Amino acid sequence: MTHMCDNSIAPGAFNLGFNVTVVANATASRPVVQSDQGTVLSAQASQERSLTPTRVLYAVVADCSGRLLPRLTSMAISLGKIMSLGFLL
Repeated sequence: MTHMCDNSIAPGAFNLGFNVTVVANATASRPVVQSDQGTVLSAQASQERSLTPTRVLYAVVADCSGRLLPRLTSMAISLGKIMSLGFLL
């Protein structure tokens, strides 16, 4: 979920000196309840709200289409699994 993963990984990679690129349409989020208002933020709005500080501060946020997108998505999932096991952190 973009609002959790990208907001942790992109700043961490940036702080380690990496040039970070986030492929926006290879990420996803879910609807989020805004506890202070009791309203639900749509999945699309949640994703965009999460990518904004990443775009401004830490990374190039780009869209990708065509044959490359499924491969990038698969690579991101694999990398996420490796990082969650602590091999890269």
